[in-house]
Amino acid sequence: MRAIQQGDILVKPVECIPEGAVQVPRRNGVLVLAEGERTGHSHTIMAEGADLYSLTRNGVTSLFLEVTALTVPLIHQEHGTVTLEKGFAKIDRVQELDFFEGYKREVID
Repeated sequence: MRAIQQGDILVKPVECIPEGAVQVPRRNGVLVLAEGERTGHSHTIMAEGADLYSLTRNGVTSLFLEVTALTVPLIHQEHGTVTLEKGFAKIDRVQELDFFEGYKREVID
């Protein structure tokens, strides 16, 4: 798997799903990686061949993805579809840095 950005999310390759991660159930057959705060659009996988996992440590929840098919489409209504390859990934949010104010925040989609 290679790193991919789709809008405000990053799909970054990892070696494996961390121990203690819990499988996230599909919602009506769909894996939801992130939901848009403003538009209501979402980053989703509708195809079989992928599983989403959640791990909470020190009050911070992280999402991980396992793609077991050769490829699966990651869909978003505005950003278009990208193809994810077989492997493991961590799902992160894109952050923006305000150099003048000296802080960073998640990009809102």
